[in-house]
Amino acid sequence: QMPVQQKRTSGGMLEVLTSLKDTEGGLLKGIVNLYDGLLPNLLKEGPSASLYLGIYELVKTNLQDRTPWLPALMVYFLAGAAGEILASLVKVPNEAIKSQVQTSNTTTLEAATQLLQDPSALANTLRAWQGAMLRDIPMGALTMVFFEASKTFIIQDPYLDWDVSTLQSEAVLGAIGGAIGAIASAPMDVVTTRIITQKKNKEGEEVEGLGLVEM
Repeated sequence: QMPVQQKRTSGGMLEVLTSLKDTEGGLLKGIVNLYDGLLPNLLKEGPSASLYLGIYELVKTNLQDRTPWLPALMVYFLAGAAGEILASLVKVPNEAIKSQVQTSNTTTLEAATQLLQDPSALANTLRAWQGAMLRDIPMGALTMVFFEASKTFIIQDPYLDWDVSTLQSEAVLGAIGGAIGAIASAPMDVVTTRIITQKKNKEGEEVEGLGLVEM
């Protein structure tokens, strides 16, 4: 009796990129498919990033003026967290739309938006907001804590000759801070995506919606 081969459901990044040439329509179509969900992703990142930075600066300035006794690192952390909380009001709905498009639950932005109007999908989005809070707050807060603290350290260190006010320097420090935040928030990012896109359980039955704990 021949052994039964299990169908592989996913592969690594290299395998996915290699499979582009096997996409129906050819390699070019496969590359185009990598940009599925681009518009909702732009709607997610652009406004939310602007809101995040605006709120961050506003809260940071107010905390520095009104609570001078508060440690600087705590000011950065609280300001970054506040920015992410408000930015999530824009980010999570658009992330839900993006996830529906990218996972092929639907193929168009309009259809994805209509799909999320379903009560169960809307409930999933609200549950995903809980996960997004546990993902985005550490991400935004830790990013800004590292960014601001590293700039302060470099400026105050007499042995470091590094102009942190240049675009290149801020880009480097911001990238490192973002990497630290991404590492800390990666598990909750997976949970948030699973909540948004869940449809059936392991037995193939429709589910009412799993929450943060069940994931």
